[in-house]
Amino acid sequence: MAKQQKARTAKPAPTTDAKVSITLTVAPLKPDVYLSDHVDVHLNHDQRIALRRIYDGLHDQAAKLANGRYIQTNGDVVRHILEQVYAGLSTH
Repeated sequence: MAKQQKARTAKPAPTTDAKVSITLTVAPLKPDVYLSDHVDVHLNHDQRIALRRIYDGLHDQAAKLANGRYIQTNGDVVRHILEQVYAGLSTH
């Protein structure tokens, strides 16, 4: 039996393009720390909307990952964001 979605009364997402800037605190990399290579998450309604809008924006501008591949999946969106964060660090 398929899961039924609860009726949502959330405000509709804006229909215009937007630019968003965020500030993140990025700690120094500690020696011998585990580096995860996998993320498995469930998203709430607002997070799904944000992910879709980011995906559409990146896809519409033909954004590519560092390896040259075009953004084609939600996982690619996460990879792209992490690549941008890493590129913005003053020391890698």
